[in-house]
Amino acid sequence: MFFGRFEMIRKKPSNEANKIRAQINSLVGETRRLQDKYTANSEYLKQFSSHESQIIAFISDANFQRKMLEKQVEVAQQNEEEAIQKLEKNLINAANIEKARLTHVTIERAKILQKIQKETANIQTIHSQIAEKEESYRDAIASRKKQITELERKIRELEDHQLSLLSDLIQDSNKFNLPNPSDYFHFEEEDEEEGEEENIEIAPFYGRTKYPPITPFSPPDVTPEDIILTKQLNALTQVKTNLMNQIEELKKEANV
Repeated sequence: MFFGRFEMIRKKPSNEANKIRAQINSLVGETRRLQDKYTANSEYLKQFSSHESQIIAFISDANFQRKMLEKQVEVAQQNEEEAIQKLEKNLINAANIEKARLTHVTIERAKILQKIQKETANIQTIHSQIAEKEESYRDAIASRKKQITELERKIRELEDHQLSLLSDLIQDSNKFNLPNPSDYFHFEEEDEEEGEEENIEIAPFYGRTKYPPITPFSPPDVTPEDIILTKQLNALTQVKTNLMNQIEELKKEANV
């Protein structure tokens, strides 16, 4: 077909042939240029394809690495979340334990403060009671001392009265030739026949020993006044003994 058209062109005038020839040459040159360009583009395309394969391989590797990293990140995040949850759980448990301990300490502190207040009140009450008892004891001791002083004064008066009565009785016995009343008070004697000792206490007028009773006597010529004096002396002796016992009891109470 191409040659048929070429034959037709040859039949035209030469000008026309030249133009056509020029166009053909131009087309041939353009064709060669396009072929060269195509060859160059093909080479570039081949290189680009090779480079593209490398890029695709690199992208694939990058995607793989990204997936691995994402998986590692996911695992790390999961581990981190588990660690955070575990840490939060431990912190909550520790906070609950600390809260319970603090509550227990607060309750114990309140109990201790209550006990301290109670014991302080008891101590104050005891101090007040001790002060009251000390005051009452001092008053009681002072009262006992006054009673003892008064009783000792009465005893001295009784002893003086006894001495006066005994002196009168001795004078009367001498006057009427009666037995001496002092013979009724015996000292310690020895029994030589039986080899035993008989202990008979005497009753001095200023001592604390037991007074033996004075046996009243009634000789034929004893007057009623003598008998009355003897009874009075016995009564005074008994009163003195009672007073001495009271003094001893008061002294014991004062010492307690």
